[in-house]
Amino acid sequence: MYYADSTWNDTNVATAAERSVKESNNAMYRITVNSSKHGGSVIFHEYNPNDGKHYIAIRNNSTMALLTTTRDQILAIGAGQRYTENLGTSDDYVTYDSNFSLSPSTFDLVGSSNAINKQTCRSMRIGTSLWVLIISELSSATQEEVFYSTDLITWTDAATYYGSDDYSATEGVATITSNSGAVTATKTRIGVLGTDGILEQDLAMVQYERTGIVLSNGDRILVRNRGTTQTAVVQVMGYEGT
Repeated sequence: MYYADSTWNDTNVATAAERSVKESNNAMYRITVNSSKHGGSVIFHEYNPNDGKHYIAIRNNSTMALLTTTRDQILAIGAGQRYTENLGTSDDYVTYDSNFSLSPSTFDLVGSSNAINKQTCRSMRIGTSLWVLIISELSSATQEEVFYSTDLITWTDAATYYGSDDYSATEGVATITSNSGAVTATKTRIGVLGTDGILEQDLAMVQYERTGIVLSNGDRILVRNRGTTQTAVVQVMGYEGT
C-alpha cells in the first residue's frame, strides 16, 4: 500500500506521528499480493528527484511489476479515502512501466516462486542518476546479487555494469579497479612520461599504437608480455631529427 499525507506541512498539526496515523488525513492506494506470504513483496521503493516520481517494484510470486506515481496523484484519491487495484493495472493514480527489466527469473538466489519468503532486498541511490539493488536470501551464506540502474527501470547485474571489476574509476593518469576487495591501479593514457619511465602498464590489447615518443641517444624501448598468449609482435619506427 502507498500513503500520501495531505497535511504533512500543516503547521497546525501538533506532531509528525499524528499526521502519519490520522486516517482522515491520509489517502491510501492498496495492491493485494502474496496474501499467504510473510514478506518479500516489495523489491524497492525509490524516489527519483530527476523526474519527481516514486518508483515501486512489487513481486507476486513468479511475476514482478514496476509502477510509478507522484504524491499529487495519490492525494487525488482524497483525504481519508482508500483505493484498491490489481497488480499490473494502470489507472489515474499509478502507471506501470512495461520496460521494467527485472523479473524473478533474473535472480539466482530467490528465483523460484516459493523462495519469496526468504527474499530480502535493499536499494539505495548512490549517484545523481545511479541506484544499487542488493538481493539476498535469508539463512543463506551465498553472496548477494547486485544490480545497478540509472533510471530505476533498466537494471544491470554488477559484473556486466562494471565489466570484470566491481569498481572502476579514472583518477588523473591512473585507472583504479577493484575485484572482491583487491584494488589495482593501472597507469595508462599518459600524456607525459613519468619519472619511472613507464608508458603503459597492464594494458590489454589486440592491436595498439603509440606515437609521439621522443628518445635521446642511448634510450631503449622495453616491451614485456605478461599475458597468457605468448606471441607478440613489436615494431618501432621513427626518424632522427632536431
